[in-house]
Amino acid sequence: MKAQFVILFVVMCLALAFECYAAPPPPVCNIVLQGQFTHQTGDGNSGCFGLDSSDPISSITLGKATTKWTFFSDFGCKGTVVDTGVGDKKFATPIAPNSVLLACP
Repeated sequence: MKAQFVILFVVMCLALAFECYAAPPPPVCNIVLQGQFTHQTGDGNSGCFGLDSSDPISSITLGKATTKWTFFSDFGCKGTVVDTGVGDKKFATPIAPNSVLLACP
C-alpha cells in the first residue's frame, strides 16, 4: 500500500511539473534610429511601427544581428518597400519611410 502511494505521488508530481512548465517567451527585437528612438516588438517576434518621415533616417542599430527589417513608404507597413535588410545599417543617403516592420528569427 505504501509503495502504491509513493508511485501515485511521483506520477502526480510529474504530471504537475509538465503542466506547470511554461514555454519561453517569444523573442523580442528592437531597432534604434540614429541612436535616439527605440522601437521594440512586444508580445511576439514581429511588429510594425510608425515613423516620422519628416525626420530622415541615416542609421539603424539592431539589438540582435539577425533581426530583419523592412521600411515602407506608407503607414501600417504598407505601400512601396523603401529598403529591407538584416542587422545594422548606415544609409549613404538618408531615407524617409513612414513605417518599419521588424522580425526576430
